[in-house]
Amino acid sequence: MDKKINSIEKITTSVEDINTRLDRIEKTLIKLEELLNPILDSSQHMNNHIEFIETIYDGIKQPFHFIMDRVSNISLMTYIDNDIIQYIEEI
Repeated sequence: MDKKINSIEKITTSVEDINTRLDRIEKTLIKLEELLNPILDSSQHMNNHIEFIETIYDGIKQPFHFIMDRVSNISLMTYIDNDIIQYIEEI
């Protein structure tokens, strides 16, 4: 009989230990959730900002590239004109 009582006490102690550990794990998870929520909110805010910037860029990239091509052509023409003038002056 003593063996049975001793076994039951060991089991009870083990179950209590497991419960204590589970309580600690649950508290740790709650703390981690509390720490994670602001990060998730911030990430969502950053995702919204990135989407906004991409939408703006998609709207202006074609006119922007058109203007840059024109400026590049004008710069190239000015460079060629200066080289031709310099070449003519050297002759």
